[in-house]
Amino acid sequence: MFRREQTTADIFVKTFEKLIDMPYVSNWLHSNKKHEARVETILKDLGYKKLDKKCLNDDDLIKKSKTNPGGKVANGNRNITIPLEAQTGNWYVLQSMGDQQPPDFILIVNSVVVYLECKSCKKDTISWNDNLPKDEYVYLFSEQKSNQSTIFLGRSLMTSRLRWILSSGINMINKIAARLNKILLSLNNDNPSGFTYYPRPKYSQQGGKSKASFINHPDRESREKEVFDFLKSL
Repeated sequence: MFRREQTTADIFVKTFEKLIDMPYVSNWLHSNKKHEARVETILKDLGYKKLDKKCLNDDDLIKKSKTNPGGKVANGNRNITIPLEAQTGNWYVLQSMGDQQPPDFILIVNSVVVYLECKSCKKDTISWNDNLPKDEYVYLFSEQKSNQSTIFLGRSLMTSRLRWILSSGINMINKIAARLNKILLSLNNDNPSGFTYYPRPKYSQQGGKSKASFINHPDRESREKEVFDFLKSL
């Protein structure tokens, strides 16, 4: 019987069907069942090969701008320069920007790129720290209480206007902090040890299930469908 050859979209869809079926996995720093390790095992089981992050062009990965207040982040552009060896087949790059900056994985299937970021928590919430969700990233969230996982695109969580408002607010805070530090460093007698202030962004969500949840969010199914529609379009 004739079997249709798998397309790139088919492979991505199958990958995320497997990932969304994952039970809860802790992402605690010292956990021996780290979320990323479980995802990596699934990718390998699906036939993905690991690509050394040194093979990627820094110009493709690093983007510093006012719209990315967290500093170095992986560029959202999926048209990155892919090494010849990885232009066909299924590949992944683990933590291309290190373990403190997104994404956790760059998935490459037949030269098509998808960014994957892993999040997990005991409760149905996410700590974003200083990295806002990125429009073109797929997020895999695992919750302990329900022992379930879900997926969503970064763009489903915020509009470009909200991103601009947050970025503008942070720029204002940074300017105030710079003025404060100038004053602090001028206080020779009162500040002999040279204390200064560094404002570190830490983003959070509020508003209960209707806004700040993921497993129990009323739009969970439509968010997951949005991811699969996105993958099918690749």
